[in-house]
Amino acid sequence: MKETDLIDLEIVDALQADPAAPWKEVAHKAGLSEATVSRRWAALSQHGHAWTGMAYHPLRSKGFFVEIGVWGNQRDECADLLSQRKNVITVGTTTGDYNLFCIVIAESIEDLAAEFYNSFTELQLATTYRVSAFGHISGGVHWRQGLLADSSPRRPAPLDGRYLSEELTEDDKRVFELLSCDGRLPYAAIGKSLNITTAQAKRSVNKLISHGHGLFRCDVARPLFDYPLGLVVLARCPIDQVEEAADFFGEWRETRFCASVISETNLILVLSLHSLGNGNDLLKRIDKAPVQFHVVEYRLIPQMRKTYGMILRPDGQAKQAVPISPWSTRTSEN
Repeated sequence: MKETDLIDLEIVDALQADPAAPWKEVAHKAGLSEATVSRRWAALSQHGHAWTGMAYHPLRSKGFFVEIGVWGNQRDECADLLSQRKNVITVGTTTGDYNLFCIVIAESIEDLAAEFYNSFTELQLATTYRVSAFGHISGGVHWRQGLLADSSPRRPAPLDGRYLSEELTEDDKRVFELLSCDGRLPYAAIGKSLNITTAQAKRSVNKLISHGHGLFRCDVARPLFDYPLGLVVLARCPIDQVEEAADFFGEWRETRFCASVISETNLILVLSLHSLGNGNDLLKRIDKAPVQFHVVEYRLIPQMRKTYGMILRPDGQAKQAVPISPWSTRTSEN
């Protein structure tokens, strides 16, 4: 695997701050020339070391956190099948009785429940599974390494009440799916791919962002960027304080997913780790957090199979982008 250096890390951190920023702005933040930034990013992207995409807005993202017990070769088969689904954004392996997990998002919990219990046939490979429902995601969708001077976490803008029940057109959804695979596609390339005009493509992108349907994110081959492991934490909070706890942990730099859920353990965290020892350090930080919070269970994540729409190789590098669609139950045909 090609090694990354500090320049690569700074370019990625600048893009995590604003994944759709022009190269001139990225170069300014990183203190580099536009040519260097563009050339370096092209290499990172080509080798599957880093990528950008559009995510469904966390405050709109309803869904299921699914813990699965599936053994032998069937675990890999189940993980592969889940990873091809457009509404399964993340898949990872874990230690313990539940040795696989996935995150499924949707526009409607009711529609997702009907689909999940009727057509997720890959779960027939499992010996057991359990489902926790969430009404929104509190953190981790657009995380930052925090290397540059402006290293504050990115928080999604509050949703504008005027657009809460807005229906997207089919073209809007197609633009979203295309951008979920490559967040830096030019308007002209979007239009050509979808057989719409450049102006239509620009209007759709502006609508998706300004009306709170999507946001851009930048992710990396985490083992290459010193995050080879992860941790799933299941915790219990007082019901009247669980949202406060979710918001608090959602801002941690290590957080990759955080949500309050409908379950006996009503808060779930997915964290990235630098090492096994780092997991113990994070658990100590959690224990000292200024919120009422009791850890019930935690499991190591040895390997991520898919992170927010990107299927990964065993070394964590990008392998295949699966279009994200909270509106569609179709599996990827790629």
